[in-house]
Amino acid sequence: MPDIAPLPYRKQLRDTIRAATALHPGLVYERFFPCWEDDGFDLHKPLGQVLDVFCSQFGRTGRDPSFAGLLAARHERLTGLVRARHGLELSATSLSPLASGLGIDHPTENGFVFDHGCGVPYLPGSTIKGLCRAWAVICGRERHVEELLGPASVEEGRGRVIFLPAYPAAWPELISDVICNHHRDYYGADPGKRRYTRNEFPTCMDIESPIPVTHLAVAAGTEFLFRILPMVRETATDDLARTGALLAEALRELGIGARTAVGYGVMEVEDNSQLAETWEKPIMSGII
Repeated sequence: MPDIAPLPYRKQLRDTIRAATALHPGLVYERFFPCWEDDGFDLHKPLGQVLDVFCSQFGRTGRDPSFAGLLAARHERLTGLVRARHGLELSATSLSPLASGLGIDHPTENGFVFDHGCGVPYLPGSTIKGLCRAWAVICGRERHVEELLGPASVEEGRGRVIFLPAYPAAWPELISDVICNHHRDYYGADPGKRRYTRNEFPTCMDIESPIPVTHLAVAAGTEFLFRILPMVRETATDDLARTGALLAEALRELGIGARTAVGYGVMEVEDNSQLAETWEKPIMSGII
């Protein structure tokens, strides 16, 4: 057997990661998050401080020319694809923090979506398409977009547009925020084992202690680039205009990602005055 160099001790590996300035943020967050101590798993320390350190390291990584170049190369390829296919590119600025992938398993109890190539948070194309369909359903106009997005069942056919993933225009800023579950016992425990809801308390009561859970988010004011490609050349202009208008409305009214019920992920598409005229009216403004 060939000789295999032993892996460094966990403390040495942890210290190396903390001292490095150019490591893939997604890899660090998913595989080498600083919650492993020499005697095993430890998250008793204030998690907000650990995430603040990660956010600072993420900012230093963005100033490294190699990672900045990876993001620029990704935009160059996607923009070239849009030009070659005569697609549509929209710029949207987040009006509130944005979080995506909080449901992913992670030691902090909240995951996050990082691009495997360039290491920045991004929005998958499937997420963007789902947002557009959800907004059309809320407005009661899902039939108007079925030919654009395709039927709800994949087996029945496909739509006339392709949603590419959306990336920040430049290396973004990461922040840490808090989810505070006021009724963890009521929502998390088995009905027969709830401490405060068994027998005399059939519903959640304001007698439980809130448990804050810290998570990552992209700071407000971040510009994202959304790209849409046509599938049918004959109707490409109309399809792109209608889809762009639908996306602009959905980003502003619903928001995208996690925690949209509390205002997360709201975006404003720049210069969407022409797009707004192409979406079916009335739009039921103020429905949310």
